[in-house]
Amino acid sequence: TNGILHIISLHFDMKRSPSLPGWVRVVGLFLCLTRTVQALVLINSTQLESMLNQYRDKDDKWWKARSRGRRAISEGDMHLILDLHNKLRGQVHPPASNMEHMQVFKKSLQNVPDQVRELENEVEMEQKKSSEAVKGVRKYERRIKELTYQVMSQDTDKYLIYFQTEEDRKNVARLQDLVDKLQLKVKAYKRAAEESEEQANVNLGKFRKLQHELDEAEERADIAESQVNKLRVKSRDAGSKVRDPSRFQHST
Repeated sequence: TNGILHIISLHFDMKRSPSLPGWVRVVGLFLCLTRTVQALVLINSTQLESMLNQYRDKDDKWWKARSRGRRAISEGDMHLILDLHNKLRGQVHPPASNMEHMQVFKKSLQNVPDQVRELENEVEMEQKKSSEAVKGVRKYERRIKELTYQVMSQDTDKYLIYFQTEEDRKNVARLQDLVDKLQLKVKAYKRAAEESEEQANVNLGKFRKLQHELDEAEERADIAESQVNKLRVKSRDAGSKVRDPSRFQHST
């Protein structure tokens, strides 16, 4: 750039000096152009040398890394692969204690429907008892009404009828108390049945979640095992190339 500026300035200087011969002007321009070209060639040579040095440095690093990779494969990469395989299998497959826990959990889930059916049967029996007791109460209520009507309509044997009425009232009170107790039992059984069914649904959801996670873990284990097998094949091929350099050079 400086050379070109120098040529331009020299050109204008020569125009301002018309007394100089023409050949002098031509020679001066030629010399300036020659210097400029030499300077540009020097600059380009320096840049080219710098680029070549960078390329050599990168190429040397690549070859070193490749050599280290071959050495790692030939010396013990299989151990690393096996360690990775064992770690993956250990992470995927649950320990024996967890498997036992899942088996116990499965057995408890199998017993839940039977327990729910037993509670439903008990509730049904208590409802039948309550219904029978209610029928008995209604029967005695009708009897009380009949006896009360007899007391109001007849004057004879009033004391005996009154005694029967009081006894019936006591029986009705006892039956009513029994009905109340049976109704409380029915409510308690219903509540227990609902809680058992709800707990069974929760346990079933947990079991399905665990089963899904186990299926995913087994799938990941299969994928990891497939990747390990691929790494084994690659490491075996790379080791054979390292042991047979002529084959490697021929393939490259």
